[in-house]
Amino acid sequence: MVCTRVIASTRKTLIPSSPLSRLISTPMDFTTPPLEKIPIESTSLRSVEQIFSLLNVVTYVKNATVEILKKCPGQKQAILWHEFCMVRYSNEAILGNVAYSPFDWGHSIENVPNEDKFYKELNMLLDSLRDHAAFNRSPKKFAAASRPYPEYRTIYAFEQCTPDISSDECGECLKKSALQIRECCDGARGVRILRPSCYLRFETDPFYNETMVKTLP
Repeated sequence: MVCTRVIASTRKTLIPSSPLSRLISTPMDFTTPPLEKIPIESTSLRSVEQIFSLLNVVTYVKNATVEILKKCPGQKQAILWHEFCMVRYSNEAILGNVAYSPFDWGHSIENVPNEDKFYKELNMLLDSLRDHAAFNRSPKKFAAASRPYPEYRTIYAFEQCTPDISSDECGECLKKSALQIRECCDGARGVRILRPSCYLRFETDPFYNETMVKTLP
């Protein structure tokens, strides 16, 4: 969660919470609708992992909307990474502008044995997913897959970019996130790297619906 108060040379510096709530609570996987009757430009962006049912998506976005409005009251810019979605709004243009920061991460407390071998397998999986997420024909810009790791279960990974950025920008964003893994979370068996324009996650336990992944373009 990041809230930013932008100092401006105008008395109209805060966003009313009611119109903003209506804007960012619409249950869509990705949207940047305009705000009406608000004296500044504001854009919301919801990126929801493409691996859950619509009912779950609606619930995740609604919960995240309530939380971001509660924790960032009146702020002109804010971003919240929830369990399975991201909510972001700003008085500056978001659509089409890749953003690598602010970023955050989380990791499990349990470590893997034989880290070097584990990360060799993980990097091969992440490289493959990055190429698919960035350069496949689907506008959704995501990929998920697993890779056997006999010494320590299976590695499950998911990568996604917001669909408004270019393929090259998507690939670069995910590459930066992959390079961050060992800097922030070396040895952890599960890691999430959170950026405004992309999301990377891996675990040694299943965390996504493999059936839905296979049926999505």
